[in-house]
Amino acid sequence: MSRQQQILAAVLLMLALSICWAWYSWPRQKTVPVLKYAPGQKIQPPPAAADKKVDAGNARVLNLVRLEQEVRPFQGYRRNLFKPLWGDELEGKARKDAPARGAAPAAVPSPPPPAPQISAAEADRQEMARYRFMGFLTTAGRRTVFLGKGNEVILVRPGDVLAGRYRADQITDQALKVRVLDSGDEIVIPLVERR
Repeated sequence: MSRQQQILAAVLLMLALSICWAWYSWPRQKTVPVLKYAPGQKIQPPPAAADKKVDAGNARVLNLVRLEQEVRPFQGYRRNLFKPLWGDELEGKARKDAPARGAAPAAVPSPPPPAPQISAAEADRQEMARYRFMGFLTTAGRRTVFLGKGNEVILVRPGDVLAGRYRADQITDQALKVRVLDSGDEIVIPLVERR
C-alpha cells in the first residue's frame, strides 16, 4: 500500500469516526410516559406559605419574612455617573488659575516674537517644492515631465513657464532646472518618484 493510500485510509477512518460521534452525541427529543398536567386542566394553587414551617437552613424554601422588612435607602457614597471623568481636575485647575480676592490681576503675557522673514529665493524654493514629480515621456527626442500640484497634473517641456514666474530651462533624466524670471535664480527639482 502506497503512502497516499495510507493517508487516504486514515482520513476516511477519521471521517467515519466523526460521523459516528456526531450521530451519537446528537440531542434526542425526550418523552415521558404520562403527563403530569393534562392539556386544558386547571392547576390548583399550592397551600399557603404561612401553613408551612420556614426552614432557614434549606436553600430551596422561599423566606417571605425578608420581603416584609422595612427597606432602608442606601447611605453609602453617592456619585454622579453622568459627570465627565476628569471634571474635578478641570474645575480644580480653573480654581487655581482664577485670581484670589484682593490679589493683583495677572500680567498679560507678551505676544510671541514675530516669525523670521524668509528670503525671496527660499520662498521660490518652497513654492517649487509643492510640485511633485509623477513621470516623464520622451517623444521624438523631446522630453515632457508630468508634475502634480494638488489635484492638477501639469505637462512641462523645456521653455514652458510655470505659475507665470518659473521657466523650465533644461530637463535631464535626474533633474528639472527651473529659472525664476524675476530674479534669475536657478532651482533644481530632482526627478525622483516619491512612494
